[in-house]
Amino acid sequence: MNLHTNRRIETSYPIEILIKPISEPDADWKKLGDGPGYFDIPDNMVAEIGIRNLNDETIKGLIEEIQDVEGLVSLNLSENRNVGNKGLRFLPMLSQISHLNISACCLNDYGIDPIIKMGNLRALDLSYCTRLTDQSIK
Repeated sequence: MNLHTNRRIETSYPIEILIKPISEPDADWKKLGDGPGYFDIPDNMVAEIGIRNLNDETIKGLIEEIQDVEGLVSLNLSENRNVGNKGLRFLPMLSQISHLNISACCLNDYGIDPIIKMGNLRALDLSYCTRLTDQSIK
């Protein structure tokens, strides 16, 4: 049994990291720091990462950096208009994510399949993804 958990975010990307208490899911997010750099998520907290100016090539690198971080429950990729189906196919690598915001990304019906494979996803923001049809939303 491995007692070691990875609660450290090590990133080369200009991310924003927010935290809030695990015991208060409705609490407001508070800023932990801005990347790049090393950030430890406190044991009694969960984290959200937000980032802008990604594209289909760079999102894979970010996902590889954060895929094993426990305590990271939310990812905000909103307004990354250069991220589309090709880049979003890497999202299932983030099995720990329960909240995902991909509003205003360049997503169409073919990009929904990877999102469906995210087993822990509980909240999804697809607002302003104007290329999605009613069929893919169902």
